[in-house]
Amino acid sequence: MAGSGLKELLEIVYASNAVTHILSGKAVQRALRGLLLVDSALNTMLVSKEFNVKPLCLRNKAEHKHANELSAEQLQIISKPENPTPSSVNPYPQS
Repeated sequence: MAGSGLKELLEIVYASNAVTHILSGKAVQRALRGLLLVDSALNTMLVSKEFNVKPLCLRNKAEHKHANELSAEQLQIISKPENPTPSSVNPYPQS
């Protein structure tokens, strides 16, 4: 483990004394959470490199596209179904 950078990476989230306990096996819950954070970060890096996209945390705010920023035409397309689905048809009509 020495020289892997795991200690330095965990020290971004936890205090150095806590990292010592994590790596020695004394703080199991912290170790699990820390290793899940590391796993998530590594997977994000691998997927972004494979598909040639920037991770969300590295994008500019201008590059983000939120639902409230959709154009009126896009909202109309989303909200207007062409054919009613069985879930939108009332199975119990009023008599």
